[in-house]
Amino acid sequence: MNFTEAITALDEGEIVRNRFWPKEKVGVFKQVPAVIPAAVVPKMTSLSEQLKDFFQKSFEDTAAQINEISYTDQLALIGPSNSITGFQFTTADILSGDFEVVKYKAA
Repeated sequence: MNFTEAITALDEGEIVRNRFWPKEKVGVFKQVPAVIPAAVVPKMTSLSEQLKDFFQKSFEDTAAQINEISYTDQLALIGPSNSITGFQFTTADILSGDFEVVKYKAA
């Protein structure tokens, strides 16, 4: 499939990959947008204490009027052992017509 079709598949919740990527690049997915209320942020294990402190100060700033954090428009790469990292397509990826939808296959 081409890049446009791959983006459509991501929008539909699929995992995609370029079939010429090394096997360590399992696939890419689009993170589901999420809004995290201020009360939940201190309990998040995916944020450093410094980042939680930063957000807490923004929540307490009455001029800012912020009471949540939100995740939007993020792509993530599934790597070995289900590790997840941020991801951006390269120009070569965008111009290729070599994408496929990833389905789990038992080893």
